[in-house]
Amino acid sequence: SVTDSQAPSSQPSGMPSPGLGTINITAPERIRFPENSTFNLSSIVVDYIDGMLRPGEQLILKVNLTEAPNGTQVFLNGLDLTASPNNTVGGLLRVPADDLSSVVLEPPPFFSGPFDLPIKACLLDDDGNVVPGTTTNTTTITVEVIPVAQCATTPPTVVAIEDQGPVPWGILFDDALDISDRGQQFQGA
Repeated sequence: SVTDSQAPSSQPSGMPSPGLGTINITAPERIRFPENSTFNLSSIVVDYIDGMLRPGEQLILKVNLTEAPNGTQVFLNGLDLTASPNNTVGGLLRVPADDLSSVVLEPPPFFSGPFDLPIKACLLDDDGNVVPGTTTNTTTITVEVIPVAQCATTPPTVVAIEDQGPVPWGILFDDALDISDRGQQFQGA
């Protein structure tokens, strides 16, 4: 994993402060997951060390999706953060860093292959502005979406003797079960 820290070089002017701490971001160098699935960002940890957040301040993970495939989405508790342009500032998606276990990355359907995911962290004030000197350096995670074989599905044919009890199918059906009776035609009296 990669760790990057940034201690602020100066305190914001005009604000009484108990002292700014150090923002520490720890992230894996590479993540791998199968196509048509999501990846939970809980392996990324953003800490605020030796400091105290003022009321209204928030730790933010900035995610750069420019190298991700078109249509990649980031969800927080099921809400698509990429859907609103208000969540993106300067080309970077802002994700609350206090609980990244509820944040998932979802590439577009049927995408497989690698891409880079540059991230950094910062502290926002109560107006949503970056507190000067609190942005970490960029850490880049290599994302590898592993292809999943897409097999042609053909229903099996099961032949059974009529009226001989239960039919041993031998498989579990998940959808689209079609049953045909090829037995003798009924001849009415």
